[in-house]
Amino acid sequence: MPLCARCTAIYASYILLPLFYFAPKNLFTLGLSIFLQLPMLIDGLTQRWGLRESNNVLRVITGILSGIGQCLFIWFMSYMIIQILK
Repeated sequence: MPLCARCTAIYASYILLPLFYFAPKNLFTLGLSIFLQLPMLIDGLTQRWGLRESNNVLRVITGILSGIGQCLFIWFMSYMIIQILK
């Protein structure tokens, strides 16, 4: 497979981006989008440092969380740019 399990989950979660248009505007924040990146960061760094071995299930879970966090970041920044341009 050309993509790892984590990358596949990240790309698959990008499908959720259009759904955030219908979500309440005050539900998502920049902090939440950054917070959702932490599980992938912790998983990747602890694996890189040799503290433990990751598995595909954990990679998919952290990839989905990271992809959702990236979608929230894109949504949040787009919303802020639109507000500034109005």
